[in-house]
Amino acid sequence: MFVVLKSFVPLVPQCYGADLVIEIPGNQGLDDSFYRLDYYPPIGNPAANATIASRDVGDEIQFSNGLPGTRYNFWLYYTNSTHKDWLTWTVSITTAPDPPANLTVIPRSGKNVIINWSPPLQGNYSSFKLKILGLSDNFATNQTVAIEDNQFQYMVRDLTPGATYQVQAYTLYDGKESVAYTSRNFTTKRYRHKDLLDIKILRGNSNALPLS
Repeated sequence: MFVVLKSFVPLVPQCYGADLVIEIPGNQGLDDSFYRLDYYPPIGNPAANATIASRDVGDEIQFSNGLPGTRYNFWLYYTNSTHKDWLTWTVSITTAPDPPANLTVIPRSGKNVIINWSPPLQGNYSSFKLKILGLSDNFATNQTVAIEDNQFQYMVRDLTPGATYQVQAYTLYDGKESVAYTSRNFTTKRYRHKDLLDIKILRGNSNALPLS
């Protein structure tokens, strides 16, 4: 018997809980056999240490609602008429982290903006990544910036005044990048023409002596 683990990306991107599929090729589905799935941390579905009849498994066990950005340890045991709690498979994996929260963009001038964000609402993180895409120039602008874990602000410079951009923020943890990203569209300030100077016309003194 061998077991294969594969990641499952949920169809609804707002659901950031980790989903995995544990494939069990060749499962015979015998009436007197069952599997016991245990894992740590014990947060997910089915519940940790759950027992599942072999006939109900088919070829896979689906694990869902795990914590994002978390290192999990899994153990799968098999029991039948001749084996009891036989450890058939074990693995340690890191789930993908959630994207950053509270992403905001503050235009500072025609060329510079400040981007702020917060860590993910749950799970771990080690660093972040920002993508700056130009919407006004058909994505000719395409910058990727790596951000250290203790920084939650970044200034983007040398943008085009009055242009529209999109920033995409990703989280990284233990070599995994968030499947989803947080994004905001923003427009830089336009340059204004310099205000016309008020020209004060000095009126001559009516009592002044005329020139000869």
